[in-house]
Amino acid sequence: MMYEYKAVHRETGGISSDTVQIDAVPSFLLEMDQQGYTVIALKKIGGVPGVLSTLLKRSKPRLVDKGMAFLELAAFLKAGIPLKNALRQLASEANPVLSKAFDLAVRSLDKGTDFHEALAAQPGLTEPWEIEAIRAAEVSGSLAECLDYLGNQALKAADFQSKVRSAMIYPVLVVCVTIGVVVVLVVFVMPTLT
Repeated sequence: MMYEYKAVHRETGGISSDTVQIDAVPSFLLEMDQQGYTVIALKKIGGVPGVLSTLLKRSKPRLVDKGMAFLELAAFLKAGIPLKNALRQLASEANPVLSKAFDLAVRSLDKGTDFHEALAAQPGLTEPWEIEAIRAAEVSGSLAECLDYLGNQALKAADFQSKVRSAMIYPVLVVCVTIGVVVVLVVFVMPTLT
């Protein structure tokens, strides 16, 4: 059976998540325990619902989630918490898309990569202008302020998108009703008149 798991490393606090083939759950849990991981979530996937959930999974985080994550990261940095520790904490509490991205960013930072390069390696996480802003902030030493700004901008963009969607509901509804009326006239009324 295919399972999706999420585990926390007991020493580093890093989050690991993956999809694996498991024949016996107890032996899998024992194997993860021997590797130093504590499994915090284990879900069976497969069949039609599993395929649909895989197809419908988000590859990009929602703007609200990204904005809140950047604001939290900025708050951690302003409080004096090191970047890697802050990213690990965010990875443990964020949604799956952001959690995976932050986990991979921590791994990149462990290899000596700059933070903007670690974020740029995550497709769909940040826009090119955000990467450049973070790069400039790293050089100038104002990363917390930059992340605070980016978080607020993401929240404003999410609010704007929400307002646009709300404003578009009525025109779309009117167009659908109009098309329905035209179809009824062409299919039912016109043939009887002719």
